[in-house]
Amino acid sequence: MNISDFIDLIEAHDYMADNQIAAIRRQLNRGQLDVSIEELVGFLIDRQRLTKYQAKRLLAEARSGVTAETAPVSESRRRAQQKWVNAAPVKEEIVEPEADDLVALDGMPSDEDAGADDPLGLGGVDGFSSEIDESDPFATGSKGNASAHKKKTSRANPWDSPLLLFGGGSLILLVLVGGLLYFWLAFDSGDDMFQAAEKSYRSGSYVQAGTEYDKFIRRFPDHPSTPLAEVRLAMAVLWNMVEGGSDWEMALQTTQEYLPEIDESPAFDQARPELATILPEIASGLTARAQQSGSVEEKQRQSDLASAAMELVNDPTYLPTSLREAQQSRIETIEMSLVRVRREIDRDQAKNETLAKIQLSTAEGKFQEVYQLRRSLVDAYPGLRADERLSLAVSEAATKLVDQVIPLDNFPAPITDDESGMKLLSEVTLVQREPVLPASAGSETAVFRLDGTAYAIEVDSGKLLWRRYVGIDENAQAVSWVTDNERSVAALIDTRENQLLAIDQRTGEVLWRQKFDSHLFRPKVFENSVIVAERSGKVWKIARETGEVIAAVQLPQEISAPLGMLEEVAGVYAVAEHSNVYVLSPDNLICGEVIPVGHEVGTISVEPTGTLRHLFLFENAGLEYSFLHLYSVDASGGSAKLTQDVVRQAGQVLVTPIIADSRVVATNDRGEVLVYEVNTAAKDVPVRLVAATKADSSEPILGYAAVSRGDLWVCDRRMTRYVMQLSRGSVVRKMVDHDGDTFVSNPLIRGDKIIHARRNAGADGFVIEAQRIQANKLEDIWQTTIGTPTVGQAFTLKEAGAPLVVTSRGAVYPLPKLGMGSAQVLDQPQSKLDVTTKPYHFSSGEKLDDSNHVFFPPDEENRSLVVGTRGGKVVSRVVAWEIPATARSTRPRVWNDYVLVPTKIGQILVVDAKSGAADVQPYQPELAFGETIDWSYPAVVGGSTPSVIVSDQRSRLFRLAVETSPEPHLTALDQVKLTEALSGQLAVAGLMLVGVSNQAEQDVLRLFQLPELAEQEPIVVSGDVVLPPQSVSGRVYCATTEDGLIAIRDDFSVAWKCPLEVQTIACGPVAVNNMLALSFTQGQVWLIDEATGELVTEFDVGEPLVDGLSYFDGQLWVHGYDGTLHGIALEGLAK
Repeated sequence: MNISDFIDLIEAHDYMADNQIAAIRRQLNRGQLDVSIEELVGFLIDRQRLTKYQAKRLLAEARSGVTAETAPVSESRRRAQQKWVNAAPVKEEIVEPEADDLVALDGMPSDEDAGADDPLGLGGVDGFSSEIDESDPFATGSKGNASAHKKKTSRANPWDSPLLLFGGGSLILLVLVGGLLYFWLAFDSGDDMFQAAEKSYRSGSYVQAGTEYDKFIRRFPDHPSTPLAEVRLAMAVLWNMVEGGSDWEMALQTTQEYLPEIDESPAFDQARPELATILPEIASGLTARAQQSGSVEEKQRQSDLASAAMELVNDPTYLPTSLREAQQSRIETIEMSLVRVRREIDRDQAKNETLAKIQLSTAEGKFQEVYQLRRSLVDAYPGLRADERLSLAVSEAATKLVDQVIPLDNFPAPITDDESGMKLLSEVTLVQREPVLPASAGSETAVFRLDGTAYAIEVDSGKLLWRRYVGIDENAQAVSWVTDNERSVAALIDTRENQLLAIDQRTGEVLWRQKFDSHLFRPKVFENSVIVAERSGKVWKIARETGEVIAAVQLPQEISAPLGMLEEVAGVYAVAEHSNVYVLSPDNLICGEVIPVGHEVGTISVEPTGTLRHLFLFENAGLEYSFLHLYSVDASGGSAKLTQDVVRQAGQVLVTPIIADSRVVATNDRGEVLVYEVNTAAKDVPVRLVAATKADSSEPILGYAAVSRGDLWVCDRRMTRYVMQLSRGSVVRKMVDHDGDTFVSNPLIRGDKIIHARRNAGADGFVIEAQRIQANKLEDIWQTTIGTPTVGQAFTLKEAGAPLVVTSRGAVYPLPKLGMGSAQVLDQPQSKLDVTTKPYHFSSGEKLDDSNHVFFPPDEENRSLVVGTRGGKVVSRVVAWEIPATARSTRPRVWNDYVLVPTKIGQILVVDAKSGAADVQPYQPELAFGETIDWSYPAVVGGSTPSVIVSDQRSRLFRLAVETSPEPHLTALDQVKLTEALSGQLAVAGLMLVGVSNQAEQDVLRLFQLPELAEQEPIVVSGDVVLPPQSVSGRVYCATTEDGLIAIRDDFSVAWKCPLEVQTIACGPVAVNNMLALSFTQGQVWLIDEATGELVTEFDVGEPLVDGLSYFDGQLWVHGYDGTLHGIALEGLAK
């Protein structure tokens, strides 16, 4: 590189002023500058025109071949300088140039006086010139001294006189003194210039400060404050960009370029506190820009830039721990935002990939794959659930499902015979009706489906006409219609057989039935047909009169809710298990449209409804909230259009809303009532919530509603009557009745009567009641209690004309003698209790003597029921026990005239069974403080000294008896310490005591010889004991999961085992002649040979059974779960 190119390189870096560069070039062009590059650089350093850093950089670039055109001049520096140049000056930034701002190098000669031996006119600089110009009168050196000692000669010039020479010298002296004075006055150390720049910097005038710092650095490169000025110059550039606040990418690039130039400066510590603000600000700006970016690519690019900015933030060189602590909260916020941005990028990338796959699956007609793709995406990114592009893609796929709705042509024929129950079975249903009103043949009949049983109630009198077990499905309430010949027909779903039944509402006769392959939903009734849907996706149109199938279709998806319809339109709406709602024609079931709702699997469980051509779809999208989808439809039910945004509301809608003109009334599981009104004139928001009640339940509840004469009736855990004041946006509570009861179905309003079904708090069964609606109260008309289970087995009493059975509410009924296949409703108990506050609830019972039977209260209550006879009449009374109502460890036990009450606090209390008196002191074993005992059910031992045996279910057996001295008290006659704990119930047969123990995680039967309680060889059984030992006809029976029923003789040997086929025993065994009867919860009844254990015969009642199995006069009675007894005639069987 020659000297000219090197000067160009200096100019490219803008290291010197333009006039200084021009002066050097003029001397170069005249041939007066014959120096090397190194010599020129040394000269400029000496004259303080280049810093050592600049010189080092220039020489390095010159050696590497960098020219002015390729010099790596900082673009950001050029832009910053250009910005300062172009910036509009403000008053504070206008700086008057000083005298030497634009002058040439000190001592740089002009064209006229530049010496030939000193081309730069700087004189005596090593490496440039060593000779002194003789013509220079101010030059110093040996030549100048020699001329001063020359011999004086005569003046050739008349002006060459001493006077003139003295005068000229004086003039020169004055000039020199003036020059020195001028330079002394004009001298500037640079401190003032630096402080001026500092003042601008501190005031935030970063453009002016940058200009001043740059000028200071150029003029005073060796000033002590120059390192700080260089740092301040860089920080001014950064502050100017940060406070501009728009081009964050440029701010990052500038920061990345400037920081390495100053981070080794001794003044860099002054920058760190400011970087603690600047660097997070840049990272935050880039993160915000990434969040705002529309495309995935731009979001990714901005995210990468933000990550690069965070690298600077996390670099301790720039942001040490001592400064980071104050910014930690903000840094964490930025990091969290950046994490969200990255997740958004992943989400958008996944969405784009999924949309491409959905498009492919749509083209192939594979909607299930479309749904699975959407579901996988939404599961990973729940925020995409309502994404417009995703919804649109799924909607496009849904439109192709119309062609996948396939008509069916293989129709099943209706069945007209009734296979419910066996002809050997008779049936007695126990009901309590008050008052007894006369039946009316012309009365309307209402059918209630309660706990799986349908009950037909006469509306005028409350009389139960018939019952039928149809399986558990509370959402499948009966629908009804009237035939051409004025016969009322109820359509019921039998969930056991998946069949639709058409039943005469008055008689219970089955008119026809249709069997299907899968679960059925409540049907919709049309003029001459009913339409019913299967869960499998099949929809059937059936003639009401004959039960014949008219049309059927198979949807490409399963169905999750009953069919829906709107009164004003000709369309049937079938809710698919997810995503879609199919619009079917009620005439031929042809699918005209698929509405892409976008719901998840099973989230719509109530039927579609609506009014004024507005379709309401309630989606239970979450555990604590639901969505309301609103569509407008045309007269055919199609052309569905989303009328407004999806409405999010608290709670789940689990009960079908009711329609009242232009209003839709819904209830949720929080106890809220929501009243929506449709206004077709309002185009933007045609549906609005006009009134709502507040949530009043912390636990999920079901609310059933009805509207009559401007009143809104809501039945949940009370019955509330509201007055709808919709103009004020409220519903006002008018009255409350039956507070604390749980309602189980929609109330029926017939004229001025309201009929409702509820379950009393703390009592079994249901109460169906009719009340007359008056202005401010309800007047009772009739009340029918149904579904109350029996307590224990049927029993006989002396002087009672028939076997008796008692319900858990304390009502006593006689068991009639019925023929095979007959049914009877007993709605008048032979004896009952007067209820003044709350219904009674009794559990198991036992025989007290020939004339009395006692029934025990539930835990922590102390009122028993005693049923006896008086004067040939059956009477029942409540006996209050004179003992504390404390928690029990097992059920009470009748023993002689006493009732033993084992408690968890360790006492075994004794009360008189007939009077409730506690005249016998309880037994109390020794216990540590706070210790409790879980007593076993006492086993009664006969003999000369009546006693009972109990176990503490740990390691002790006690034989207890009553002693009368010094006062009556229950005491322990014997106490045995066991090696292994006994658990559960004990049973006695003769002199054998049987209990259960668990040894090495296996149940074994423990055997003991009475009366000394000597332990015998145990019986090892297979499986877990599921029926505890109990004594029947001189033997002990128990059952295990693998061995089945086991019979144990009183000589401690096993008589036989009878496998039970994994069935759960409800009651038994009960001795029936030479057989044993067992009932199972699923509805089966077995008769087993008592001697061999072989199965003699079996029956299927067809409905669930509970504890209770009795045999009287050749008829075996098994107890159903709802207070119905099923009689099996055993005549003809071996005796």
